[in-house]
Amino acid sequence: MKNTSKPYPCGIVMHPVTDGAIQLSHQTHDKNSSLENVKSIELRGIPEVLVLTGKTSPPDRPRRQIQHLSRRSHRPLSWNWGRKVNVHVTTDEGVPTDAACVMLRYEDGTELEKHVEHAEGSMENPLTGAKLKEMFMGQVTLAIGTERAARACETFFRRSSWTI
Repeated sequence: MKNTSKPYPCGIVMHPVTDGAIQLSHQTHDKNSSLENVKSIELRGIPEVLVLTGKTSPPDRPRRQIQHLSRRSHRPLSWNWGRKVNVHVTTDEGVPTDAACVMLRYEDGTELEKHVEHAEGSMENPLTGAKLKEMFMGQVTLAIGTERAARACETFFRRSSWTI
């Protein structure tokens, strides 16, 4: 049996959507655009995305997921979801379990799309020790401070098979 580390605190079927959302939030920021101008969000993934998130009809979950991820992406992104943003989820049995497609449509008609072939943390795209450390430090520092988080991280890596 092969195992890999799970990078996000959500159901594993959401990982490709999460990866796509993070990458699109970075692309939007890099283009000096604003996520506040998003008119709609299109997602395509496996049927379990809806079933395992408890949403057999996709109302607000993907929008909140993308909003939450942009805040965690370590970039200063601003969101204003006080207006209606259409979210459309298409399920496709042919999509691999570690894949998804995420598209943002902006008010001006432009589109940004990301196809995630293998989610981060999947067997085909495993987390590196450096990425695991980055994620660990990003979360644990918030709770116990940089110095204590660094010591905890050092202890973890010293006792595990991971290398940085």
